[in-house]
Amino acid sequence: MDEQSQKLAKILLGVIVVVTLVVVASLTAGRTRTPKIDELREAGRGVRDPRPGGPPDVNKLRQAASKDPASADAQKQLAMGILHNGNLEEAIPELQKAIQMDPDDAEMFYNLGYALKNIGKGEEAIDAFEQAAHFDPQMFKAHMSLGELYGQFRKLDEAIASYRQAIRINDQDATAHNNLAAALGMSGELDQAVAEYEAALQLNPQSAVTAYNLGVTTRTKGDLRAALEWFKKSCEMDQNHRACSEVRALERAQQ
Repeated sequence: MDEQSQKLAKILLGVIVVVTLVVVASLTAGRTRTPKIDELREAGRGVRDPRPGGPPDVNKLRQAASKDPASADAQKQLAMGILHNGNLEEAIPELQKAIQMDPDDAEMFYNLGYALKNIGKGEEAIDAFEQAAHFDPQMFKAHMSLGELYGQFRKLDEAIASYRQAIRINDQDATAHNNLAAALGMSGELDQAVAEYEAALQLNPQSAVTAYNLGVTTRTKGDLRAALEWFKKSCEMDQNHRACSEVRALERAQQ
């Protein structure tokens, strides 16, 4: 493969699309989107209705917190109620107040990070997620969110370390392997990236996205035969996927 083709392939590697997950609070329930590389929508897993039976009544939660201003639990309920209703900017000071009252609550730090990340304050979100991981080192979603944000800031070593820690906690999560592979690929560790994509595909064999990512990565390595096979597999899984156009392009190039 000539130098110009290698450069083009590396550019394509940088725009690999990762697995689509549901976003809670920042998107309408049930709606999905396809994130850019290194994005992972894990944050919504920490945002739960503080009371069973439907959306919380924030006014009642605010009254309860006012009646018992020394109660960390009441403040947490208020913060989570606001967050659950999707009012992220309003939730942030209430989450910070809850953390002041209970400064080692990993879940509150995580939810603060979630709110900050989803209003575009990525660096502040990293600090919150780091605190969440500090107080609960086994919090899978905190490490995943850190991997996502570090990847967005192109801090690839930190992203890789975060995804590896997430996999140590749960090695059966296909998205963790997929996102680790993407970060490895961007850092030039193509062999390791292929291994992680293959691990992801073993866990989720019908992922057209992961098969496509393998095609891009093997093409970047210069293995056009393997790339064509992966693109074909991706296209078979999803005939509307961009992999189908890659199959046609590679087949024309080989004629």
